[in-house]
Amino acid sequence: AQDRLWQLETHRRIGAGRLAEAFGPGALESDRFLRALGVRRVAESQWALLQPESREWLTAYSQGINAVLKDQLRARPPEFLILGLNPEPWQPADSLAWAIMMAWDLGANWNAELLRLRHGVRFFTIGEQDDKPRTATEPDDHGSGWQGNGQRGGRVL
Repeated sequence: AQDRLWQLETHRRIGAGRLAEAFGPGALESDRFLRALGVRRVAESQWALLQPESREWLTAYSQGINAVLKDQLRARPPEFLILGLNPEPWQPADSLAWAIMMAWDLGANWNAELLRLRHGVRFFTIGEQDDKPRTATEPDDHGSGWQGNGQRGGRVL
């Protein structure tokens, strides 16, 4: 936690829509958007629905971060000093909020992925000139599992 404290703080602020508290009025538009998404509300709702084992893991993770903050942090990272901030205790919902934000980020290009899939399907199913099915030609010796006949697991592409 001590080496990633600023990253944790930034992630918490993003998930809660609290960037302007640290970065000023220039971050208000982002905060409005993030609060409209309701990331923190959803994280708190997810926390209430989690299985006991998952709650235990997230609680232990939070306790570990908070132990560093309370007992082992000798000096605040420079970002905190420059902005005049103090790290806040970490809560399990902070971890869930960041997981939601990661999912949002990783899913942000879904339309590009769908387009890539469509082009890939077209490439592997229609020949350039003759509209005959194509087969994968990647050699088996690269560890891909593809056979020269276009089969993997007994299926033709």
